[in-house]
Amino acid sequence: KKSSNFKISPSKGVNLLISKQKLPLEETIVVPSPEDPKRLFFMIPWFENSVVLGTTDSSYQGSLEHIPILEQEIEYILKTCNQFFNQLNLTKADIIGEFAGVRPLVSHVNQSTQNLSRDYVLQWESENYLRIFGGKLTGFKAMAEACFNEISKQSHQKFKVVAKIDFLFNLNESL
Repeated sequence: KKSSNFKISPSKGVNLLISKQKLPLEETIVVPSPEDPKRLFFMIPWFENSVVLGTTDSSYQGSLEHIPILEQEIEYILKTCNQFFNQLNLTKADIIGEFAGVRPLVSHVNQSTQNLSRDYVLQWESENYLRIFGGKLTGFKAMAEACFNEISKQSHQKFKVVAKIDFLFNLNESL
């Protein structure tokens, strides 16, 4: 999408890792959040011995060097998982890892980050400078293609986009 009237609204997401022995999933499970049915909560088998639980979604204005994980975020994730698996009874002692990141969401009005699109915006800063804002890590290929298509139109040249995806880690290694 092309736009010039927007701002970036940072959104923090927190995920927890638990042992696959505690929650032996073979397939990803995605369910609506009990607190907000428009939000999704996922449980993803990760590597050979763990499961990712998450995610949270909250506005964030802090440092990107160290993104804190708050007690209420941990409690939300554990509570949500326990509501779907009554006998599980996850506690903080079951957490084997945690991580947080910040999404660069595009906002056109003052909205909560939960209601913002995960779409991206292309913007020409000058004749030779195209900027991309927002998007999702999982949409990187479509975002790259959109950039090349836009550059192709601007330069009146045809480009062929060839995507080669290399993994940054070996999926067969355990954590």
